Amino acid sequence: MREIYNRDPSDVKYKSDIIEVTNPVEIAIGQLKMLLLTNPGEVLGDPKFGIGLENLIFDLELSEKSIRERININILNYAPLFYEIGGYFDVSFYLGENRDIALFDFYIPVSSEGIPIITLKVS
Repeated sequence: MREIYNRDPSDVKYKSDIIEVTNPVEIAIGQLKMLLLTNPGEVLGDPKFGIGLENLIFDLELSEKSIRERININILNYAPLFYEIGGYFDVSFYLGENRDIALFDFYIPVSSEGIPIITLKVS
């Protein structure tokens, strides 16, 4: 499998001389970031693609369980490689002083030895 290298230049693991990747871990990371940060309806041809994480968090009708389920369903449909290589995720909510905080950690054990490969903090 080959994918276009899509790490952001501000990413600490960014490499400027790479155009495409074949490493399953790198591919899974790219697919996962694209899925999490894309809003539904932004991809032509598939209006259901994307989780729209920020909008999902601020939907006052959703519980932690329903957010987990929505993320899980989207990963199964659009980024199954993440699960195939042993990936898993954790969602945590915290009370903040000015606003509440949601923390999303995504792990791939074969590459990160218990350290999240992606951490997104929404407050």
